[in-house]
Amino acid sequence: MKRLLTGLAFVACTLLAVCAPTEREGLAKLSWMAGHWSGTDSGVEMEEAWLAPKGGVMLGVHRDVASKEDKLMSFEYLRIEQRESALIYVASPSGKGAVEFTLSKSEENSAIFENPKHDFPKRIIYQRIDDTLHARIEGDEGKSIAWEWELRD
Repeated sequence: MKRLLTGLAFVACTLLAVCAPTEREGLAKLSWMAGHWSGTDSGVEMEEAWLAPKGGVMLGVHRDVASKEDKLMSFEYLRIEQRESALIYVASPSGKGAVEFTLSKSEENSAIFENPKHDFPKRIIYQRIDDTLHARIEGDEGKSIAWEWELRD
């Protein structure tokens, strides 16, 4: 009986190790997003900061300020969390209700999150090239719409 229980415990542990996301397959693969990113476009100072993965979550915040008037234009609370085998991007624009996007594709230094049921955006895309974080949102409201930002570390 003891051998049977030991054998079952071994099989269960092996299955858990095979089925559970590895560190590289989980949240750690997005660690390239961590940092304090900033840029300016048409008189708007943009900042986005991401904390490194820890405790199953990455926390972020985005802020846009009109340079000339030093006036807050918008802000957003962000997080990416590990849920079972999926990574979920959660955005709360202006501190309002959260909208969730699921990681649909990830390659080295790039990630695409999608929520086809959301009005706009439907896709959030991040890509890091050297010291620049490229962010893009896409969707449609009767026609294709996309906004892009370039932020530097």
